[in-house]
Amino acid sequence: MSDYSLDTPSPARRARISAEDRRCAAVHEAGHIVVAKYLGLPAVQAEIRKNVPQYYTEKWVGSTRCLMEDVDARTRIMVAVAGAVAEACWRDEIFDELYTTLEDFPEQMSQSDWEMSGCSPGAVSEQFWDAMERVFESLNRDTGQLWTVLLREARSLIEGARLTAEHSMHPEPRGFGR
Repeated sequence: MSDYSLDTPSPARRARISAEDRRCAAVHEAGHIVVAKYLGLPAVQAEIRKNVPQYYTEKWVGSTRCLMEDVDARTRIMVAVAGAVAEACWRDEIFDELYTTLEDFPEQMSQSDWEMSGCSPGAVSEQFWDAMERVFESLNRDTGQLWTVLLREARSLIEGARLTAEHSMHPEPRGFGR
């Protein structure tokens, strides 16, 4: 008899779930980066990292930092929604699906992204929807001018996370030859 219960994913399934979650986190943060840079915001940084394991799988999270001082509301909203929009574009959703999802399930966008947008979850302005549609047009895989940039940035975030993990597993020895 196996040590795993029926609800526990197999090691192969856990690895696949973790990889999907890592890609999703990378695409989300890449969305923020790409849109912020496209809009000319300086000092944009992002990372993805493993979070505490949940339900026998690794959960990936990310963060993006950029200078938002003196940024107009429209630009702020565009950067705020870019993560959720990038994920929708990655899943090849149409804009109406994204609109409906955020309207019905505002928790699909992180609390920090809602705060950046200046809107309360589920209580959004017309300016919010207009900004979201503009970002969607730029990031969608069929006609978006920023789609390939989004993919490159997501790959870069995944590679950065991989290098960070390798470095933490094999830190440089201290005190010898230095």
